Amino acid sequence: MARGDVRLQQRAGQIDMARLVANAISRQGCLVAEAGTGIGKTFAYLVPLLLSGQRAVLSTATHVLQAQLAQCDIPAVSRWLGIPARVAVLKGRSSYVCLHRLEQACQEDGGRMRDPALSVQLETVRHWAKGSHQGDFSELDGWDGQSPLAVLAGSTSENCLGSVCPRIVDCHYFRARRQAMSADWVVVNHHLFFAETVGRRPDDASILTARRVVVFDEAHHLNDVGTQQLGLVVGARRLSAFARDLVNQGNQWARGLRPWSHLALSIDQAIRQIDGLAKGVRLAGRRSRWEGGVPKGIHSDAWIAAAVALDTALRSAFEGLRGTSTSAPDLARLLERAHDLVLGWRRLAQGGESGEVHEVCWMDWGEEGGNSAGWAIVCAPLESARFFHELMDRPEFDVNSWIFTSATLGNDASLSWFTGRLGLLARDDVQTARIPSPFHSGAPMALYVPQQLPLPSEPEHSIALADAVANWAAQLGGRTLVLTTTVRAAHRIAHRLRWQMAQVGCDGLEVLDESMHARGRLLERFRGSGTAVGEGCEPPRPAVLVASMGFWEGVDLAGDVLQLLVIDKLPFPPPDDPVMEARSRQLSGRGLDPFIHGLLSEAEQSLKQGVGRLIRSANDRGVAVIGDKRLLLREYGLRLLGSLPPHRQLMDEDEMTAELTALRLTRASTRDQKLS
Repeated sequence: MARGDVRLQQRAGQIDMARLVANAISRQGCLVAEAGTGIGKTFAYLVPLLLSGQRAVLSTATHVLQAQLAQCDIPAVSRWLGIPARVAVLKGRSSYVCLHRLEQACQEDGGRMRDPALSVQLETVRHWAKGSHQGDFSELDGWDGQSPLAVLAGSTSENCLGSVCPRIVDCHYFRARRQAMSADWVVVNHHLFFAETVGRRPDDASILTARRVVVFDEAHHLNDVGTQQLGLVVGARRLSAFARDLVNQGNQWARGLRPWSHLALSIDQAIRQIDGLAKGVRLAGRRSRWEGGVPKGIHSDAWIAAAVALDTALRSAFEGLRGTSTSAPDLARLLERAHDLVLGWRRLAQGGESGEVHEVCWMDWGEEGGNSAGWAIVCAPLESARFFHELMDRPEFDVNSWIFTSATLGNDASLSWFTGRLGLLARDDVQTARIPSPFHSGAPMALYVPQQLPLPSEPEHSIALADAVANWAAQLGGRTLVLTTTVRAAHRIAHRLRWQMAQVGCDGLEVLDESMHARGRLLERFRGSGTAVGEGCEPPRPAVLVASMGFWEGVDLAGDVLQLLVIDKLPFPPPDDPVMEARSRQLSGRGLDPFIHGLLSEAEQSLKQGVGRLIRSANDRGVAVIGDKRLLLREYGLRLLGSLPPHRQLMDEDEMTAELTALRLTRASTRDQKLS
């Protein structure tokens, strides 16, 4: 079946996978299926699921993919088979406007003028919310989930009042939940799935109740999402939201009874004090492991002073709320939050690592370049195995069939990279399958590893690679995507490419990077650079897009829009990352080599994801360049090469030039045929 096309295309791999899914549903078991690009895995699980008549939960990675499933794929399959399905999309609370908090924000704005631009935006949200049936923030053009309005007009599991909220009858989130509970299929994302099954509030029924089948699409994200969702986190974002609500709610419901502004200011000052420690030793953009309760790189006296200041501020807020919480449900909820923050901060800040071999604690110092609202302390499990072991056997849920699928789940028959971390290998009802992509017959991809480049560890590597990319992209006429392992490398390569264009006086090649636009707009602009235009129109400039890890997956540039993919270096995770360090210790304890079973396995899956951006349809042709000659010099290179799709290897620059010339000529010939 072709997505977005009413024509049906028979694909052997798709039929094989559909049979496996049907078998897993009928035998009430578990299936883990790696399905390469072009299999059509979505339809391969939707068709047998619809034919089975079972109620199901479908979980995928992002809101965009939720919409694709609910608005395109499921209606298409339902229409083709003539079988109706009641489908509901459910997102997290923060995706819906909270009418109660919006009213409070508007009252606050009327009584105390804030940023004029924010006031205008608040009025826009208020006007939209009056007429919205769904209350989904995605309906708002240009909505930014990181905007202060997302905190003012949205709710979270922490600040939601639940059944005692005065607007519970009109609540968009609870209306969406009711629709989800009655639907045949509910489409969620992985974050929400974990939230629904971990620490559910008493007044929340589970979406898994009375469901027989759960399907995880893009399942390779599950372990990392689980690490985030199953852990304890206390950070600047959570604390700042609490401080903001403390002053707003306190002044609204108990004005004059406590110094609310002062209490909130003390928390904000403590947040900034900790942030200052990171800036003082240039830790922004890094994660550091706990060592004796003090983050690595921070002086112990400075850390203790900052930790005590925050502890004192939180305890003062808790004491202030304890005597006023009966004034309003909002204050009662704030008291619960204060209690959780006091206990969480004491455990994390004073306790350090728990000693659990399956758990790791670290400090996340925010984004590169410094992010004063970004630091967080995290204590989380290394794997989601214990969670899934308990979940899949919980008696209160009726699920008896579990389907996990993705394009990258492992490189062995048992898909151990994925199944091991979720504890699925220990189950006797698990079937694994690898279904290769149909797009790689005839090796449409050529691979080039330029040996003249410096090693990635050498400082001139990014500059030398950028110079080579400028030459290749000029030969090809753009149509080039450069994927880097770090934001810094992306900036350096993009800057060097622009410098190269200026040196030769060439303005015909546009260099796009993540600093210019949001991801969607950037991809739209890149796609436009490869399209033809009508007579009398100015042709789009050929483009090179330089992007970091956020573009290594979920990017679909089918056709001749993309013909040259460049990966700057092998995507090994940082060995000093606290999570990787803990996983290495865990592997060593099991008698396994941490490099082979840890770092190399991670690099293997990331490399497959990155290279997978190139060949996206049956007619695609292109060159993948990996600018890391360790792929040819090191023993582990053979394993990494073996994990890539079938390809022809280019040996030198002459063969590379010939390949680019052939791609350009083929493209021109195809265009001429279409015009004639």
